[in-house]
Amino acid sequence: MAIGLRGDAPGIDLSTPEALKKAMLAAKSIKYAPTGAALLPVKKVISTLELAGKIKDNSAARGQAELGPGEYELNFYPLSEILP
Repeated sequence: MAIGLRGDAPGIDLSTPEALKKAMLAAKSIKYAPTGAALLPVKKVISTLELAGKIKDNSAARGQAELGPGEYELNFYPLSEILP
């Protein structure tokens, strides 16, 4: 699993669990496939970091979230899907 970034987040820190939690809480949108290989690891991250109900989960939404200046979206997918 890998984390992709879309939007404006210069210097975003994802180096520790606490930094990842902070970034996920600040994200305008969190996206991941509702089925497939990344689903269980993403659910585990959300559970471990106690983020259920606290993040802007757009995994069921089609298309991209509209982002303004300073806003970003985090995408959790298998690395093979993020690279292209």
